[in-house]
Amino acid sequence: MVIKPTLVSVLSLVLFGVGISATTFAQDSESNGGHVFSKVDSLEEFSRGPMLSKFMLSAKQTDGRYSIIKEIFKPGMSSYPGHTHKLHSEVFFIISGVMEATVSGDTQQIGSGDLLYIPPNSPHAIKVMGEEDVHALMLYEPAGYEENYFRRRSMTEEESNDPEVMREFMQQADVHINR
Repeated sequence: MVIKPTLVSVLSLVLFGVGISATTFAQDSESNGGHVFSKVDSLEEFSRGPMLSKFMLSAKQTDGRYSIIKEIFKPGMSSYPGHTHKLHSEVFFIISGVMEATVSGDTQQIGSGDLLYIPPNSPHAIKVMGEEDVHALMLYEPAGYEENYFRRRSMTEEESNDPEVMREFMQQADVHINR
């Protein structure tokens, strides 16, 4: 019998403090219909500005169910005025540090051990509070959000500076800037 991970089972592991560092996943391994292992030191990384993303579980590995990315947000990081995702939800599980999060007009601080669920079509923004890095485990459902990081990495500097190319990229990435 093959047991496939579900968002609920992964959240259960996170909420009970199991699996944050003990079970991690490499970007290049694919699901064989069963389990996936990798080591923290072999995770593929993507860095942009005050953020470092470590890809733990991809769409390929969960048969499209969800993705998990460990994010490190540096002091000064802010996504205000924010954005909305029409097609996917996000879960922030804060491992350490403190963030301010605004979702649909509700602003709260979240810190170590706190969890924030953001359903589709919810305007939201975050910012790091204080001088400590924020380490967060991000769950995206449905899976595939990580593909945006890889597409962004493959863009030339000219493409990154072209407003029309970036508008199309943001649309495809399901990132709709709040006005």
